[in-house]
Amino acid sequence: LAQAMPALLCQFGLRGLTRRHAAGWRGERHWLGVLIVLSFVVVMLQPECELVVPGRSNAARKKVVVIGGGFAGLAAARRLRREFDVTLVDPKQYFEFVPGMVRPYAQPDLHSGLVIEYAELCKTMRISWVWGYATKLEDGQLTVRLSNASMHSDTSDESMESSVISFDYGIIAVGCQYGSVLWYPPLVQDPGSSDQRYLNCRREHIQTEHAEIAKLAARGGHVAVIGAGFVGVEYAAELRHYFPTLDISIVEMGPHCCTPMNEGARRYVQRHLDDHNISTFYEVSYPPSSSQQFWQQLGKPIPDRVFMSIGMKP
Repeated sequence: LAQAMPALLCQFGLRGLTRRHAAGWRGERHWLGVLIVLSFVVVMLQPECELVVPGRSNAARKKVVVIGGGFAGLAAARRLRREFDVTLVDPKQYFEFVPGMVRPYAQPDLHSGLVIEYAELCKTMRISWVWGYATKLEDGQLTVRLSNASMHSDTSDESMESSVISFDYGIIAVGCQYGSVLWYPPLVQDPGSSDQRYLNCRREHIQTEHAEIAKLAARGGHVAVIGAGFVGVEYAAELRHYFPTLDISIVEMGPHCCTPMNEGARRYVQRHLDDHNISTFYEVSYPPSSSQQFWQQLGKPIPDRVFMSIGMKP
């Protein structure tokens, strides 16, 4: 009866549509309501009844592991989740919208709108999540060193520090990384530094950087941005807007700012930098080892802070 009921409802509905103008809906609505209630009761009385979809295999679904929870990794997980059992692996606790990460160092309150924890995100997507580093990938197995192993304080078993994931297909989506810059959290921590794989530590780091820049601005300190690409120019402009008393310099080894732009756009950007008293130095290479002589030649004091923005590396 449970299997036949949808067919009866469909047939009744089609018949009702063909007789809509001839007989009206009053009698049809009565019997349609009875059939709907009866169908509901029958299904509820059979909790073990499974929905059988024609053409869909009941075989176990293949397993996919996605290494890296950035844009590409999340896009792959989202597209595959309906047909595969997907496991996402990332060493951080959270996804961070990197293109928007220049502004929060000048306006920290914005950071909360640029991040989401993987636990919440993966629960919504109905996929599995492992918080850790992928250390070994072979023969359909992935070994992961867990980022949150220190949380297991109730045991000293070293097996809690790693996990092995079996899979049928693997996707490596680890992307690129800036070297030693603010807007990418370091995945390998320096001794004594905050562990920015944790969201609370990442936010503390942003607040600390903001406070340090505010102190420099209060005494008219000098900061230098090395690299006049899109990110370097944006960061210098953000610093000027939020900290107008800073002395800001941009150093670029190329002949002008924002190389990929056309000439008219580059002139517009340069005018903005000039109008807002941001010093620009082109066709010079920044040598950190001899920075004192370098800045003397440019006629600028040694910067209190140097922010590197020279591109990405694999």
